Amino acid sequence: MVNRLPKIKMLPLQTEEKTRESLVLSLEDIPLAAIEWDESARVRSWNTAASRLFGLHREEAPGKTCKELILQEYQQKAFENLWQSGSGYDEIQTGVYHYRQVGGRIVLLKWVNKIFRDEKASVVKVLSLVQDITEAHQVEKRQQALFRISEAAFSTRELKELYRSVHAILAELLPAQNFYIALYNEKKNTVNFPYLIDEYDQEAPQEMSLSDQAPGRGLTAYLLRKGEPLLIDQAAFKALLAEGEVELIGSMPVEWLGIPLKTGTGAIIGALVVQSYHEEIRYRQEDIDILTFVSTQIATAIERLRAEEETEHYINRLKAMRAIDQAILSSPSPQSIAAASLQPIQSLLPCQMAMVMLLNLPHQQMQPLAYLLEDRIQAWTETSADYFQYVIPSVKRGEVIHVKSLASMAEPNFLNRHIRQFGIDSYLGLPLRCSGEVIGYLFVGSKYENAFLAEHIEIASEVSNSLAVGLQNARLYQETVSLLWREQRLNEISRILTSTFDTAEIYRTVTRLAVELIGFDAGVLSLISDEGDSLKIAALYHLPQPLEHTVIPRGQGLTWKVIEKGEIDYIPDYSLNPDALPQAAAAGAKSLLVVPLIYKGEKQGALSVFSYKAHQPLMPADMALANAIAQQVANAIQNARLFENVQQLAITDSLTGLFNRRHFFQIAQREFNQAMRYNRDLSMVMIDLDHFKRVNDTYGHPAGDWVLQEIARRMNGALRDTDLLGRYGGEEFVILLQETGLEQAKIIAERLRLNIAVSPLTLPASGQKVQITASLGVSEIDEECLSLQQLIDRADLALYRAKQNGRNQVCVLGNDG
Repeated sequence: MVNRLPKIKMLPLQTEEKTRESLVLSLEDIPLAAIEWDESARVRSWNTAASRLFGLHREEAPGKTCKELILQEYQQKAFENLWQSGSGYDEIQTGVYHYRQVGGRIVLLKWVNKIFRDEKASVVKVLSLVQDITEAHQVEKRQQALFRISEAAFSTRELKELYRSVHAILAELLPAQNFYIALYNEKKNTVNFPYLIDEYDQEAPQEMSLSDQAPGRGLTAYLLRKGEPLLIDQAAFKALLAEGEVELIGSMPVEWLGIPLKTGTGAIIGALVVQSYHEEIRYRQEDIDILTFVSTQIATAIERLRAEEETEHYINRLKAMRAIDQAILSSPSPQSIAAASLQPIQSLLPCQMAMVMLLNLPHQQMQPLAYLLEDRIQAWTETSADYFQYVIPSVKRGEVIHVKSLASMAEPNFLNRHIRQFGIDSYLGLPLRCSGEVIGYLFVGSKYENAFLAEHIEIASEVSNSLAVGLQNARLYQETVSLLWREQRLNEISRILTSTFDTAEIYRTVTRLAVELIGFDAGVLSLISDEGDSLKIAALYHLPQPLEHTVIPRGQGLTWKVIEKGEIDYIPDYSLNPDALPQAAAAGAKSLLVVPLIYKGEKQGALSVFSYKAHQPLMPADMALANAIAQQVANAIQNARLFENVQQLAITDSLTGLFNRRHFFQIAQREFNQAMRYNRDLSMVMIDLDHFKRVNDTYGHPAGDWVLQEIARRMNGALRDTDLLGRYGGEEFVILLQETGLEQAKIIAERLRLNIAVSPLTLPASGQKVQITASLGVSEIDEECLSLQQLIDRADLALYRAKQNGRNQVCVLGNDG
């Protein structure tokens, strides 16, 4: 507190000389500076205490102005205002002004001013009593500052904000232009610098290891070893250098003051440091006392926040483990368990990348389920077999893999080079073990060197144990569901195969179901042609339609190789195979499973299923399922073909392969009804081979049969796809021409006649040549033709006239008869 000024008995106004002597004499022995000012605001005289305060001899006092005794300009003006005209006598006014002493020290002075006026209220003199209140003010200011620091340390929730506040407040109390806080990590035996302000070293140094090397032998490390406040000037520092106790790190200070941060138990957790690079700035005992108090407050705050952080971390750990357990309980598949567990794992461990994988032992592959990179969970799209084959032996042995720094590896393997592409420098790999069996792998990676400590390995082990149980249960559940689902699909295949003889429907359905059952993305059913010289596409599923017209010559491509080998084959890198179908590869097919279709030793074709993933994992159960499906498909194809043959025999002429008379007229009646309903053109042609009996009589009935077959072939080749050709009986044929009028029908009939008669036929048995001609009758539908029979009768009548007119000609029967 500021000391009160002693009460001074003011003398009554007397003559100027007598008053001056009385004032000087009366104030000589008091401890306060006393100054008498004349009417022009200049010093007349002052006492010995004033000389000591202002650093001037008494003889130098007369004539001084307030500008020489008061530092601030606005304070000077305030003091000069005392000489303004006023309305009172014996006025007393006070003020607090700054003064710069000899040597540059600024002091704070309290002034009490007694104003003497004459009868006209003019100031005739002023008596000032001055007290130095600098120390009292500093004590009060220091107490307030330290209270603010204590308050900040108690209430802060963020250490960086505390560091900034402490630095700002300390700068009011002592030279703190260069200030830093260092924290000691006992587990890692390192020091880091969370807050550093330095006029020469702008950036805080990286985390330093307190080893025997230079970073562990700076002044900060020396202070931590000693555990006591340390004030060192350049001479003392050079002595420590000479003794090898310390080494210079950064710029050499003029003075360095460090206080260890100690907890309530006496443990040293860091250091609080100020330093000076200028000769005029030095530290005193009171600075040490202030920093010691502040270091206690900071250490207490750090200890409190660390305890809160540990409590929060423990709670978060429980929450994260609970989230993983909930994911395990609520997620039905290994993939969903892995995806739901990744973010809780990231909250538990200092990682930027995490991945969960399953071990596929039959194929010696690691199957990534999901991975997290920079807070984004996504499905794994890279080839797993190549990247993770290096860890399979370690995973099978149940070993924990701990890589502290990929950057420091001289020759990283293929996996480590790939991981480095994600910016990862250190990682942990832990086997997922359930009931003694290793079923997978947990991978966590960090961008930072040596990010994973023993405590992190312990947490990761706890996570891996929970994950292993959950993944194993999910996999068993998934396999059970998959078996039931596959059984249902197999039953569905059996039902479809036994409920229809529509081969196109059978081919489409079994291809789709085979793809779904095996868990691939697309499929194709290829059948060997009747001639046996090529493969033709019978059905497609999720593949480009132009593939339907693809014909693969015998012996070419992967499918033919599997068929000829007669065994199932899996091509995991199909898209890279030179024999891959370009259309399938372009559609995204990367893996291929080919199953030959064989019925009682007869090779029928192949069922091919494609995956859009390279190295799609396949279990032995998948291969067995594919073989079972292929066997059912082969049986169904054989049954459908037999049914088709029976159906074909029922509707075709066994000799010529053309529609027989009954089936022809079934189709013709339907087309006739359509033409009548929609007023469309429709024509009919009746054909009779001239003198055919002579062929049978001359060359025999086998030769006659061959001639009928050849004539049927020639006519088929001369007709359009929409024209309907059938055998009417004996050597007679009948043609129904859709959307065709009489004139166009006559042209077609004439082309047929010429096609038949163009050249003699050479009998295959004897080599003899036989000239065959034909008579043709043509009729068309019109308003008078009310039935298919009328249309036939008209064409038959026209045929009769052609024969009557000499044969080997076309006769047309129109509306005129």
